[in-house]
Formats: sequence, structure tokens, C-alpha cells
Amino acid sequence: MDMFLKIYQPKRGKNPMANVKEFGGSSLPPCHSVLLEQIKRTNAICSVWQNGTVFNPQVILPSGNGWQLVEEKYSPVWFQGDMVPTKIEDMILDSSNEEEKDEDATDVSSDEADDESDCSLSDVD
Repeated sequence: MDMFLKIYQPKRGKNPMANVKEFGGSSLPPCHSVLLEQIKRTNAICSVWQNGTVFNPQVILPSGNGWQLVEEKYSPVWFQGDMVPTKIEDMILDSSNEEEKDEDATDVSSDEADDESDCSLSDVD
């Protein structure tokens, strides 16, 4: 039995992440502003393809839809706004505002549940 376990037992140690050598950023999802620009570009390109056989097509203009005109050529707009916050305080304030919104949403749903439970108790009496 010991020989079987020695051969077929999992080779992982105590720390499974110890074998990870690199992490590629391409596996991370895009942030909201980048995703929005990608959707705009995709929409503009699909508009061209969809109207490819029409005599007078109504095509979405690329400028303003994920593309910008640079030196008489269109180049993609990767995101709108600043790449990083100007201050760390901005990041902290944004995250605390999101937490407050989440708490408010939870409070509203619990209030609705309380209201429903009050109604059901009054029906029993």
C-alpha cells in the first residue's frame, strides 16, 4: 500500500501556489472603461459588415465609437479618462463609496423583507 501511495499520491506540497512561476495579465478581465471602448469598436465594425451588401448603407461612424482619427488613419481608443487615480485617496474614497452603496442595497432589501414578514404576521392574526 505504501508503494501505491508513493507512486499515485498527489505531488502537491503544503503551498500549491509555490509552483507558479509567472502570471500573465492577459488572463485578467478588462476594466469597465476598456470594455466599453471594445464594445464600441465591435459595434462599429459589425455595422460595416452588416451593411456590406446595402447600396446606401447607414454605417456608424468610427470616430467617437472606439476609434480616433490620427494622421488620417483610425487608431483604437483604449480607454477614456485617467489611467490611474491622481491620488491614493481617490481610490480609497471610491472603494468606500462602493461599500456604502452595497450596504444601502442590503438595507433596502432587508427592509422589504421585514415589510413582507409584517404583512404575513398580520394575516395570521
